[in-house]
Amino acid sequence: MDHRVDEALVPAWLDDNFFRTVIRKFTHDEGTELCHGCKLRPGTKPGEHFASVMYRTTIHYRSSKGKEAALDRADTIVDTMFVDYQMCCWSSQTVDLFYLTYMIPEQSVKECHRDQIIYSYHREFSRILQRLEYGGRIPSLIDLQTECFEMEPLVQLFHYIVFSAFRYIDLSTVDAEAFFLGRIENPALAKEEFQRVMKEEMKRFLYQGIIS
Repeated sequence: MDHRVDEALVPAWLDDNFFRTVIRKFTHDEGTELCHGCKLRPGTKPGEHFASVMYRTTIHYRSSKGKEAALDRADTIVDTMFVDYQMCCWSSQTVDLFYLTYMIPEQSVKECHRDQIIYSYHREFSRILQRLEYGGRIPSLIDLQTECFEMEPLVQLFHYIVFSAFRYIDLSTVDAEAFFLGRIENPALAKEEFQRVMKEEMKRFLYQGIIS
């Protein structure tokens, strides 16, 4: 698709006032100020993006509560934290935990350490929000576990049915096109380890009331 000229122009509303408002809402602190202006840069080069050009910038701000904590008596910076919003989404923590507990670790880690992973995630998540001086309520570990139990069942089933099989398949030995089109049987179904995992997970889903 050809690059449109107007896509390279930063919208007038996307200015420092906009970013200041966003940061103040995020920190729940009306005293938050930008340390310097936000210069927006196109996130893609002309012709690279198939739909539109995204923009990126660096936001450096100081909250009214954090100013003294960030500076020592000699007015030198003693603590700095960089937050990259380039790859992020605003969603439930369970989205993060899905990747952390199902897509990343091997099966033995998921089976033996799932609760420890969630505990460590919640501890780090809470610590980061506190350092960012987040003014809202930080969910408790029980809140997080409850939300996981309410939201994960469908995601878990989808993961084990669709994604987990790839851990047991050497795609170099399989006709990938035929496999993805469903023209050949899933090779993972013949693997004893995959069968064991699925049996254990199906029992867990049954005992949790996810399936009946």
